[in-house]
Amino acid sequence: MPKLAKELGALAVSKLKHPSLYFVGAVPGLALQVKTGSARSWILRLVIGNKRRDMGLGAYPSVSLAHARQKASEARELVRQRGLSQEALALDAGIQRNYVSLIERRKRHKSAHHHDRF
Repeated sequence: MPKLAKELGALAVSKLKHPSLYFVGAVPGLALQVKTGSARSWILRLVIGNKRRDMGLGAYPSVSLAHARQKASEARELVRQRGLSQEALALDAGIQRNYVSLIERRKRHKSAHHHDRF
């Protein structure tokens, strides 16, 4: 079971400025990715088919902390219910297997656009 991060509130999240990956608690694997400049986005780190994958949940502040936690919780539950492997995930989502592979190798993040397919 993943180690839970200290739960951060909306004010604490808004103050994160230095480039890093900040785990925000409440949902295992939910993090705010801060890049140089002002780019910030929500990432959900999952394990699917014994492989770690990072799934993009949207940009901050367009996607609020509460909404990111809700989306992350739904995604985790869906993966748990389906017990998906990488191949089954691609087939169920109607996307190409190589796209899932790019997500797996962290060459791309799964966008919120594809979130509903999973």
